[in-house]
Amino acid sequence: MSLTTEHHGNGIEFNVDSELWECRGLELQAKSLKALKTKIDKVLSVERRMDNLPVLVMGASSYMRDYSVTRGTATLFDTKSRFGGPQVWVNLIKGNEVERKKLGLTSVWIDTPENLALLQAVADQSVIIKAEEEKLRTLTKAAEAASITPLQVAALQKKEEIE
Repeated sequence: MSLTTEHHGNGIEFNVDSELWECRGLELQAKSLKALKTKIDKVLSVERRMDNLPVLVMGASSYMRDYSVTRGTATLFDTKSRFGGPQVWVNLIKGNEVERKKLGLTSVWIDTPENLALLQAVADQSVIIKAEEEKLRTLTKAAEAASITPLQVAALQKKEEIE
């Protein structure tokens, strides 16, 4: 019976003959399990580095419906996520400050002129949508105050514009 375990998806086995812990998939070995796990972590961290890849970020706080486009640099890919999918560590450039955030891949785009144009178009449309939502909120409040439907309020406003 051999001793086996796993670390970050890599199989580890104790070799009784050499008295070493081995990770054959990464061709690593060490005298202690802890030392081998440290070596595995080091190899994996090198593979996850992104060397400051220029990126565009849309909606770093999407739960707040933020459709602004921010430039940044991706530094580290992370497969371990609380939210189910892979994520990227990004340094966001905001004026003279840099903010480090862990973001889902759906928010991060490679910084190219084409991607910037697409994201800016989405951001521009979001401004129009927000303005329309605000108009609807105003109509709804006016309707509630007057005990009429928002459509009736809109019709009254349209009638006033015509006159």
